[in-house]
Formats: sequence, C-alpha cells, structure tokens
Amino acid sequence: MDVVLFIKLMIATIFLSAFISKVKNFQPFVNTVSQFAPINSKRILYLVSLMVVVSEGAFPIMLFIPEYKLVSLIAIILMLNVFSILVIKKIKNNSTIKCNCGGFLGNHVISKEIPIRNSVLSLGLIYLFFSYPTSTSTSTSTSTSTSIKQLVLMEIASVSILFVYFFIREAKTILQSRR
Repeated sequence: MDVVLFIKLMIATIFLSAFISKVKNFQPFVNTVSQFAPINSKRILYLVSLMVVVSEGAFPIMLFIPEYKLVSLIAIILMLNVFSILVIKKIKNNSTIKCNCGGFLGNHVISKEIPIRNSVLSLGLIYLFFSYPTSTSTSTSTSTSTSIKQLVLMEIASVSILFVYFFIREAKTILQSRR
C-alpha cells in the first residue's frame, strides 16, 4: 500500500467533509468563529470564516497537484496548529463552545482531544513533508503503479476509519449526556 497516497486521501477526506459541512451550515460556523476570535466587524468576520472554508476545500485538493503540494502541506499544518492554539486558549478559559469542525470530525464541545487529534494529523502531514523529495522524483512510477482499484480501496479504508472515529465520538457524547 502507498502510505503517502493513503495519508493524502485521509487528510483530503477529512478536510473536504468539513468543507462541505461548513458550506451547508455557514452561519453556525460564522458564529463559532466569532466566539474564537472576537472580531467586531461583521464583514471581516464573514471574510475570515469564508477564508477558512475555502482553505479547507482548496488545500486538500492541492495535495494531489505536485506543483502545489508543498504549499498545501505547509498551509494545512498551519491551519491545524492555529485551530489547536485557539482551542487550547478557550479550554484554559473554561469556555464551553462547540468546535463546529464539521464533516467526519463532528460538532462536539471543544476538549483536549481536538489538539491531540490535530497533532496526529499534523504528524501525518509532516511525514508527507519529509517524503516530498522522494515522492516527486517517483511520482510518475507511483501514479502508474497505483491502480484505480487500489485508489478506491484506500479511499474506502480512509472513510471507514473516519466513520469509526465519528461513531466513537458520538457514542462518547451520548454516554456522557446520560450521566
């Protein structure tokens, strides 16, 4: 199995599912952004929210375009780190805010699990970053050696892992609410 391609698919699936979720529920996401970043101007608040949503849609796709892969890796790592810093600051202030992460990541109340999850995702991206020189030199052989069937199977595995993560989060939320 091509680990680099699998990680790319996993990251792309996570971010694209979050992108779709935030596009469908843009106003709740804007409200969440306003809780994380006290921006007084509604125009700037909408602009920042729109930039986040567009970034979550564009950068994962750019992972698959060799000319933009490095920029995409750096941008996604930066986004994950900024999200984690904002969550940590709110946790330290004992704030109760829904993360509004969307997609497979869900919309649960912020917790220390979010920065941990983001760190794991960042580690995967850092692995891609260090595989960058070798993967570009063999990109033609990799693309011809990876069949459509393998690509589909890797995406199914990626989505399955994300569904398991989502269902565990939902089960945990349900069990905590019954206490």
